[in-house]
Amino acid sequence: MEEPGSSPKGKWNIQDFSLDDLLDALNLPPNPTAPQVTDAANSVIARMRAQGQMDEARFFEQAKAELLSALEDDDGLEQELILIQNTK
Repeated sequence: MEEPGSSPKGKWNIQDFSLDDLLDALNLPPNPTAPQVTDAANSVIARMRAQGQMDEARFFEQAKAELLSALEDDDGLEQELILIQNTK
C-alpha cells in the first residue's frame, strides 16, 4: 500500500481495503486493542489534517471506525485475519 497522502484524490475508498490493509496502513499488530486502533488512527488523522489532506483524513476516520467495529463484532477482526493468513 502506498504511503498515506501520496495517492491522487479519489483513491481513498474504504471498500477497496481489507482489514489487514487497514492494520498495515496504521502500523498496527494483527490483534490490536481498541486503544491501539484509536491512538494510531488519531495520530494519522491529525497529521493528514495538518497537511491539508482532508480526503486522506476522512479515509482514516473510516478506517478507525471499521477496525473498531470489527473488534466489537465478537472477534470479527481476528476471524478475518485468520482467513487472510490461511489463503496466503
